[in-house]
Amino acid sequence: MDADLEEGRCGYRFPSGRRCRQSVAPENGEFCLTHLRRVSQAAGLAEAVVPVDEALVAEIAELAGDFSSPDQVNRVMGKIFEALLHRRVSAREAGVLCYIAQTILNGQRTVRFIEKNKPPCVMTYINDLPTAIRD
Repeated sequence: MDADLEEGRCGYRFPSGRRCRQSVAPENGEFCLTHLRRVSQAAGLAEAVVPVDEALVAEIAELAGDFSSPDQVNRVMGKIFEALLHRRVSAREAGVLCYIAQTILNGQRTVRFIEKNKPPCVMTYINDLPTAIRD
């Protein structure tokens, strides 16, 4: 293959000898995000090599608020989807974050159901209970 065509491609080679087809990560220039994480984890340097996107964290935190409404959670899921499209998060990270968001939505739905169907608190007094007869 022409060297110009391979420029910008991930340098990871599978055991079969085939080369990864993904483009390189901007942080590294040698591996794609998937293989950069694998290589760095194998070397014990996962946190040092793959930086956290602080701008994305700030955007999501602003949208999330206190997660008190489904609208806030849906906005967060939309932002995660957008970040995935721009390759700011991996598909695996996006999947985990959306799973957590879906769990929060289910919890909110359960709380609303319980509050809506809560029986009214009615106190009743029973005056005609049998008692022991004493002479």
